[in-house]
Amino acid sequence: ALTGEGITLALECAEALVAATVADDPLRYEQAWTRLTRRHLFLTGLLLEVARRPWLRRRVVRALRRFPSGFTGFLALNSGAWSYGRARPALGAVGIGLLAG
Repeated sequence: ALTGEGITLALECAEALVAATVADDPLRYEQAWTRLTRRHLFLTGLLLEVARRPWLRRRVVRALRRFPSGFTGFLALNSGAWSYGRARPALGAVGIGLLAG
């Protein structure tokens, strides 16, 4: 709901489905779906793991408050707007904030 990544994924997957259907190659869609959703599923899983641990959730929120660029980096990475390389400095600052407490 924050970034529209679900809509983006749906449209990209629909495009891949059409291409696979036209090519009469169901495996092509499966491969595309895996590639398109890998980052989103990993980052969503990571966020859910943080949410399940109140002590960690508090630390992450505190670190994001200190380094708001980390939140921007996470959202941009999750939506595919940024690569891991571009997001690394912002997320690294959050990591330092987590270590510092």
